[in-house]
Amino acid sequence: MTTETIHPTYATCILDYARLERITTVEKPYRGSTNRYPIEGRKYSHKCFYEEVLDGEKVYRIAYGHDYVNDPIAKEQYEAVPETDRYKQQVYEVNPDNNDGNKYIHSRREVGFVGIVYPDRSFEFTARNEYYGVGQGIKIHINGGWFPSNMYIRSSKKRGGVVISRRSFTSNVTDELIHPVFKGLRVYTDTLDVHEKCQYKTVGYKTNTKAIREAMEVYEKSFKVADVMFRAMNIMDVLDMGLELHTGDTSPHYSIVKSDRTMQLANTLIDDPIDSILRMAWAHDVNGIKTSARAKNNNLYAKYNRNEIVNLKTLSDNVKKKFREALCKHNPNALLKLTKYEAGKKYPASIWGYEVELTGITRAQYK
Repeated sequence: MTTETIHPTYATCILDYARLERITTVEKPYRGSTNRYPIEGRKYSHKCFYEEVLDGEKVYRIAYGHDYVNDPIAKEQYEAVPETDRYKQQVYEVNPDNNDGNKYIHSRREVGFVGIVYPDRSFEFTARNEYYGVGQGIKIHINGGWFPSNMYIRSSKKRGGVVISRRSFTSNVTDELIHPVFKGLRVYTDTLDVHEKCQYKTVGYKTNTKAIREAMEVYEKSFKVADVMFRAMNIMDVLDMGLELHTGDTSPHYSIVKSDRTMQLANTLIDDPIDSILRMAWAHDVNGIKTSARAKNNNLYAKYNRNEIVNLKTLSDNVKKKFREALCKHNPNALLKLTKYEAGKKYPASIWGYEVELTGITRAQYK
């Protein structure tokens, strides 16, 4: 079936319940099944839907591609299967040093169900995998006609993952609907209003400016001293110091977002601001210091040369931002404010991310 043969009433939304119902009356099920039908055309068999009965009502379960599911199995179960059995060919050994008998997994392929269309024109997201569609396939199809043309779905790291909205979520409209997309989200396809059975809450943190300012007071002098010294130094000397610290560090690739490293650096920052700030700058490649240092060490610095005044002028300030963020992650209860947003309410972008609560249970947002 092609969109040309679809009644205009249903052509604006591929997942419209009435449209899917009509397909079941004019199309035959796929060979070998009694309830599997094409969504957009028979040759696109990886995009289909199943007619089923759920809680006494006829629904359409949408499928896109396949999922690969790994089940742990015991060693005895694995050894009992003949070598020629296809099941055994799908079993892989993991954790060879594990002695509890569960060091094998069976990888099986299942239909990739992504959602359910209900008679009340609502759609429930049911994808099993955390990442929503291989190669962003599902998101492309929802934006391309599976939902009405004014619906948008995309990834937003600062909003916790995949979100869906009535317009682009960069809109400044205060009443804009934005939903974090997770397994169990149920919305009406024509309005994107949340369904009555899915009154979730979006939970996140907001910056507590006063608390953060007080926590940073003890380190302000160190950052000011470092700022003055960096501005007076030569860029080559700073790169040499960074390389020397990197070479002598027993764990050069650590990140200051880890709690133990955060407090370790916080304790040394007061007494040794230059070394501490350089370590933090190296960990996050602030102002490209690690990239520049490696280029210098390989006699490629001239090729990657940057404006050294800007580089050193902003180094301590940019490290300070990273350090402030690390402190907040180390102690969010004291430095951040927990905030909950009602289902569908527009919530702001946040570097702290978000979680979703449904019936008191935290749900994983799709990535």
